[in-house]
Amino acid sequence: MTESPDKKRDYVKFNGINFPQWKYAVMLKLRKKKLEAIVLGTETKPTQETLELVVDDVTSIVVTNQAIIDAWMERDVDACSIIFYNIEPTYQTSIEGSTTAHEMWTRLTLQYAEVSVANASLLLGKFHQYKMDPGIQNN
Repeated sequence: MTESPDKKRDYVKFNGINFPQWKYAVMLKLRKKKLEAIVLGTETKPTQETLELVVDDVTSIVVTNQAIIDAWMERDVDACSIIFYNIEPTYQTSIEGSTTAHEMWTRLTLQYAEVSVANASLLLGKFHQYKMDPGIQNN
């Protein structure tokens, strides 16, 4: 079942600064719906298997696994929907044009995972530079 933009969610949308928490929450939802492998790229779209048929000197090529391909594509769209609709509109543009859920996930990870690490390092550095004001009483 495809995610809709107005569906109630149990966690916040990605807003540009909460990537680690959002990523964990979305991955839990994807796991629950058995879509994790598609998003991580370990379950890829099946390749077409064809069979050549000749009837009355007319050759036809028939795809023998089209139902499996269609099922994978439907699951991929479900995963894309979960990812896309759980991102604030401002940040949805960074994944528009993606053709698969794996491509969406890769784009987001490359763009925002390092930003989150950099922000954490910056905050840790500020914390270590913090000095207590001797004029403030600690009760």
